[in-house]
Amino acid sequence: MTRKLFLAGLMVTALALAPGARAEEAVTEETETVAIVQEESVKVLRHVVLFRYKAEVTAEKKSEVIARFAALKEQIAEIISFEGGPNVEVEGLGDGFEHVFCVTFADEAARATYLPHPAHKEFVAFVGPLLDKATVADYWTEQ
Repeated sequence: MTRKLFLAGLMVTALALAPGARAEEAVTEETETVAIVQEESVKVLRHVVLFRYKAEVTAEKKSEVIARFAALKEQIAEIISFEGGPNVEVEGLGDGFEHVFCVTFADEAARATYLPHPAHKEFVAFVGPLLDKATVADYWTEQ
C-alpha cells in the first residue's frame, strides 16, 4: 500500500469517526498531512413574509416594495441576509400571495431588534396600505 493510499484510508477512517467533519488533504513528496476540520452547525432564524396586494397596486409600486424591503439589510445590522421575489408556485395553493421574502437573523434577540427598528417601521407604514393581506412565519434552520 502506498503512502498516499494509506493516508487516504486514514482520512476516510477519521471522517467516519467525526460526523459532520470535512477533510482537507494536502499530500506532497516533502510532507504528508491530513487535516480534519470539524464544522459546527450554525442555527439561524428565518423570517418569511408573504404579500398579497390590493387589486389597484401597480407593477411599479410592487417593484418599489421589493427595493425598499431589500434596502432594510443595509439599514439594520441584525439582518444576516435577505432574499425574495415573485411567488412562482404551481400547485394553485398560493392564495393570491404575489411576493415571498426571507429575512435571516442570528437569533431571537436580533429579530426583536429588527421588528421595532425605525427603518422597519417606516417600511411597514409604506407597504401596509398597499396590501390586501400579509402573512409571516418564522422557523429555525441550520445555515
